[in-house]
Amino acid sequence: MIAVATQPKRELWLAWWTLVVFYNLFVLVFFVLTRTQPPPDPSWDTPRIVRWFQDNHFGILIGFAIMFVIAGMTTMSNALIAYSMRRMSVSSAFAYSYLVLYSLSAIPGMMLMCIVLTAGAMRPNRDPELIGWLYDFGFLSFIGTMGCS
Repeated sequence: MIAVATQPKRELWLAWWTLVVFYNLFVLVFFVLTRTQPPPDPSWDTPRIVRWFQDNHFGILIGFAIMFVIAGMTTMSNALIAYSMRRMSVSSAFAYSYLVLYSLSAIPGMMLMCIVLTAGAMRPNRDPELIGWLYDFGFLSFIGTMGCS
């Protein structure tokens, strides 16, 4: 019998490298550009929140534009983890449940924050109370869903 060299599964390597690229960009966007991580102090008053939006105006717009473009990369990491879970000795229902739950959590967790804070940054002349509401709503959705502290 002739031994045939097996090719590594290219789709798994693509998913793995997509995961690496996404989380490197995620760190760059959330920690460096937008300065939303670690989360700012929730006890800030309205003038401080408005100043935060002014100080991070271009970082928020550029950073979250990057997130809008690369957000689909999260599906690759979810699929990679679900694929690995299906290979475990537990029921495949765990893998499918994970895939559904984490795919849905990206919408209220990451994307809603991006949309809300972008809306606050795009119109800096809004009522300061509305800017404060957008700030609270954006961080509440992100921290509440993703469990960041």
